[in-house]
Amino acid sequence: MFTTSKKIPAGSSPSSEPEPDPDQDLSKPKGIVKKALHENIYTLPNFLTFTRLVAAPVIGYWVLQGNYTNAVILFGVAGVTDA
Repeated sequence: MFTTSKKIPAGSSPSSEPEPDPDQDLSKPKGIVKKALHENIYTLPNFLTFTRLVAAPVIGYWVLQGNYTNAVILFGVAGVTDA
């Protein structure tokens, strides 16, 4: 019913890995080598973004408390840093 056109040598199974060539140098890895990439997260744009995230609830609190002057000043500073 199911036949294969490949001949399988005696003593091996179809799922077995091919044996490595004895002439190959196996001391060095071949193929894709993963490198550890680390990005510096302590940059000025990231710091400015963090300060805007912290400023948003403070601005909301000041607006709810009626302290509009401080809220507008901080909102302006946050807007300038976003430009």
